[in-house]
Order: sequence, then C-alpha cells, then structure tokens
Amino acid sequence: MNKYVRCVLFFFTFLQAGAYAFAQCGVTVTADKSQVCVPGIVKLKVTGCLTCNGIDWDLGNGFVPGKDTFSFLVGKAGTYSVTIRLRLAGGGTCTQVRQNLFVGVAT
Repeated sequence: MNKYVRCVLFFFTFLQAGAYAFAQCGVTVTADKSQVCVPGIVKLKVTGCLTCNGIDWDLGNGFVPGKDTFSFLVGKAGTYSVTIRLRLAGGGTCTQVRQNLFVGVAT
C-alpha cells in the first residue's frame, strides 16, 4: 500500500471516529465557578462561535435549547460534564463535550 492510500485511509478513519466534529467547533465552554454548593446555580458560557444561530445544552438530562449563556440548577453532588450542540448558520451543527466542568458539593 503506498503512502497516499495510507494517508487517505487514516483521514477517513479519523472522520469516522468523530474527532473532526469536535475539533471543528473551536469554542470555549466555561462555568462561573468550579464548585457549586447543592442546591445551587452555575452559569455556563460559550465563547468563540461567530456563526451560531443557537446552542443546545446537555448536562446529562437531554438537550435544552438556549443561547451562549445557560444557568443550571445543580441538584445533587457530583462532577458534571456538559455537551453543547451548536446550531450554525446554513443549517449545520457541531457538537463539543467539556468533561469535568464543575463539581456539585453537598452542604
């Protein structure tokens, strides 16, 4: 197998794994605090999406439509990750995951 064929196969394997979809978003997801007393509210924010028509937020309970900021009621102790789905101009979407974004702490 020549170098060209190996390179093309690697590229398509890379696309199928979903790495390209995560890399293309290029946005930053932040929380206003790293620890939240339960029950409490954490404010999340997405920056860097210049072509977004909307953002869907998922903190483990299904996607909820929103904008670039989102307030979430932390109801139980634990580590929280967030998945965002960017709704882009032109009808496309891009999904990005931010692992271990904040911790809910029992009081």
